[in-house]
Amino acid sequence: MATAQALPPAPHEFSLKAAERLHKELPDVEFKVVAHLELDGKDSDGKSIGKMYLDRVFAFCIRNASDCDAGLGQYAKGIAETVKERNRPVTQAMLRIAIRPDEYLEQIRKQPGASNQKFYVRRVAPGLIAIPVVDFTRTTRFVIDNDIEKLGIGEEDLFKIAAQNLRETTKPLSAVTVIPTANSLGQITGEDYASSRLFFHSDWKDLAASLHNQLIVIVPAPNTLLYGDASFPGTADALRTLADRMARGSTKPLPMQLLHWTDTGWETYKP
Repeated sequence: MATAQALPPAPHEFSLKAAERLHKELPDVEFKVVAHLELDGKDSDGKSIGKMYLDRVFAFCIRNASDCDAGLGQYAKGIAETVKERNRPVTQAMLRIAIRPDEYLEQIRKQPGASNQKFYVRRVAPGLIAIPVVDFTRTTRFVIDNDIEKLGIGEEDLFKIAAQNLRETTKPLSAVTVIPTANSLGQITGEDYASSRLFFHSDWKDLAASLHNQLIVIVPAPNTLLYGDASFPGTADALRTLADRMARGSTKPLPMQLLHWTDTGWETYKP
């Protein structure tokens, strides 16, 4: 028996639905569509709380029409938590390192007041950057100059503290990895910052050595890292296939590219 498939909404229809969902989470804020997949929220005093860019969650709905409502709900709750926690004091213990695609910088520069902000980023791999974030447990946001000033630290300390916090809240790499064999892939899942393990390049040295420097990885989403032994035929294709499936189920997909561990850093994998 044939069943009807859910159809993805049109951009404007989706934007209106997102505005309604956000208003449900933040009753004191009115959201209006101001541009293509873009909302503006104003509080009861008419002050803008910022622009909401719906490109990523809309792309998720295009890929996963049947899960669109759940994805939009997750997005709305995340925005609501961010707004509610804006005035919460930031401490050094909240700092983490997140991995984001290059275009993430373009997105945050569009946010109100962001044009004058300095962004603290470091290159991790082609197409990927490491950016310090403030972790509020349920939501995160990028670190701003005001945070640095209040914490009384510099850029170098910012990265050191964020990296150390990440190490202290995750298991050692050796505890979550295995040596992949023929017809098998390694996975690191169930960690909010699984992809951030790329930041600790030297941690992968022993595993890479055991694979005769044929270690390749791919990060389809911030909470997922896949790896394998490139010396086995079919490993690269298997990683891409699995990563594509996982990225489709994520509201924050990362660039679908294979990375090869080398002594000097992560490089784009070339067979």
